[in-house]
Amino acid sequence: MKLLKNNKFNMFLYISAVAFLCYYALEVSCSNYLFNGWLYTPVNIICMGAVISLVYLFARRWWIASSVTSVLTVVLSFINYYTVKFKGQPVSTQDIHNAGTALNVLDSYKFEIGIPILVVMLLGFLLLLLILKMRKTEKKKKLVPELVKTAVIPALVFLFTFGMFFSENSVKPKLTIVWSWKEAYQKYGFIPETIEI
Repeated sequence: MKLLKNNKFNMFLYISAVAFLCYYALEVSCSNYLFNGWLYTPVNIICMGAVISLVYLFARRWWIASSVTSVLTVVLSFINYYTVKFKGQPVSTQDIHNAGTALNVLDSYKFEIGIPILVVMLLGFLLLLLILKMRKTEKKKKLVPELVKTAVIPALVFLFTFGMFFSENSVKPKLTIVWSWKEAYQKYGFIPETIEI
């Protein structure tokens, strides 16, 4: 019970929950409802936590960092769902170059609200509730000293990212999209595959 009254522990739980909901919104946008296995599900959730931590360096508040990450994730999930639906593959960095063309033909598409969009909307609502709770918790007390967050967070994010994706013996194999993006995205998750592209 004493642990549940600890602000740092509560904030860790909130950030973990936000990271999980953001991760799941991205997976749902690829029609992956069953997670990515015992290894890659935690890798994806920790990746989302790393993104929140990096935003935190600039925002200086966990609830603001979680808000920014959540909004961007929900928007990206909507975009990804319709990209998969109309183009047949998930959104990638290459689509940024084609954004002008996509906007020109946008009115020729019919945007229906499917089950994945409803699930992402529900996840967005849950994220909002979590962030409001985080805001109340964070107002009570300053949780992390400036020096710690400035030095430790980027170091941990770098070590995690390097170990997961770029080291010689990385957890995720270097090239996994061969002929079917669906198999790769459902096994490894949206974030690792987006890093690959």
